[in-house]
Amino acid sequence: MGCCSGCMRPANYKKIPENLPVTNTDNQNEQSINSSPHMHQPANGEDTSIVDIYEGAEIMRKFSNSATYQQRFVWVEASTKTIHMSEHMNKNRRHKKANLVDVTSIKAGKPMKWKKRVSSEFDKDDFTNCLTINFRRGEGVDFEFKSAQEREAWQRALSALVEEFASETERP
Repeated sequence: MGCCSGCMRPANYKKIPENLPVTNTDNQNEQSINSSPHMHQPANGEDTSIVDIYEGAEIMRKFSNSATYQQRFVWVEASTKTIHMSEHMNKNRRHKKANLVDVTSIKAGKPMKWKKRVSSEFDKDDFTNCLTINFRRGEGVDFEFKSAQEREAWQRALSALVEEFASETERP
């Protein structure tokens, strides 16, 4: 892969050979990331995919005052202490965000407002896959996951993160 224009190329530019081996010299950092408390390692009988709140996932989302869920790509940015929700299935496009420092509660179960469904890829009115995040200011956000295990993994990871952020703000 090269530059788009010849004027952007320096005079001493050397092409990188394509057959160079790729090596990973950052194994220690990779291990510490994979052992993060914000990643859920599945137990026996659970889905074998790791839920990583930083990578993001496609989740059904609605605001608490609404009744209809919409598919969104959701992820967490620890550096800004925010949760992001995009209608595009990646992080690079326009999206809404909410500050996790303002979270007052995270609870699993039935949302305050919902719409009965005729058909869906999710079980009809099964609230075991639902999670509600309430904020100090504004309204809450309701999520519906594909499984109770995925919901539980996000709930544990978000709760740990919110608790961590709260303890940081309490320190003098």
